[in-house]
Amino acid sequence: MAATADIATKRVLGDEHEPYMGAVQIFAGTLVCIDTGTGYAEPATDATSKRFAGVAKEWKDNSDGSAGDERIKLWRKFSFCFKADFTPSIDDCGKKLYVVDDETVGLAADATNDVCVGEMVAIDDEDASYVWVDIERMEPIS
Repeated sequence: MAATADIATKRVLGDEHEPYMGAVQIFAGTLVCIDTGTGYAEPATDATSKRFAGVAKEWKDNSDGSAGDERIKLWRKFSFCFKADFTPSIDDCGKKLYVVDDETVGLAADATNDVCVGEMVAIDDEDASYVWVDIERMEPIS
């Protein structure tokens, strides 16, 4: 039924998200995926049935619990610096980067399942084996 009056719609800032966790441990600052088969958050992996969800704002250990017992706070916007599974060059800026594991990103050729994290925006000035990734530019979920 269509609305016929104002609605007090709940909202949260678009830069944060709190999905339910699987029975896993997730470290702060790491890449997090949702398992599309279960709907639970877990450390990112380059595997089927995974969708990138964000970067963990906190450490949370639910490994002794049941899936769904805990929620994890994630960032869904901003740029983050991650280890590269390739030798980055300036012409890689603007390319999509994909999950290799929960702390590493790679180009499409470095990943099997192409779980997109976002777009490379720079090579880190302090360590050229790290790249800056704008996670707001991840591919839309289909």
